[in-house]
Amino acid sequence: VIASARNHPNACAKMIRALKEFRIRGVKTNIPFLLNVLQQPAFLNASVDTYFIDENPDLFQFQPSQNRAQKLLNFLGEVQVNGPTTPLATDLKPAYVNPPIPSTRHGSPPPVGLRQVLIKDGPEAFARANLLFIAPA
Repeated sequence: VIASARNHPNACAKMIRALKEFRIRGVKTNIPFLLNVLQQPAFLNASVDTYFIDENPDLFQFQPSQNRAQKLLNFLGEVQVNGPTTPLATDLKPAYVNPPIPSTRHGSPPPVGLRQVLIKDGPEAFARANLLFIAPA
């Protein structure tokens, strides 16, 4: 992420907002550390040196994020897979899907798809094939 502005404090403010809105699921990031750095008065005044991190151990004290969106996604997935958990809801059973597995022969080439059209006939043919593929029947 890159933030630019007319001066350093405004660029830091833009970066703070971008990092607070940024979401990466599943892996740990250094976003809380970067937020702490960007909120330090010495950094905002651009008066830091190479010992800045050593001299400020409080940069490693992170505020836990609320992660509300992930909680909502987990709840929606739970309800979709296992059905509603309240007696006031419908008595619908969870969906059971048994997808058909296409039969293939070992060693046979894959079926022709849009990638092969792109490689063989070029981008214009790919665009035409893509429009035909997406268009409703």
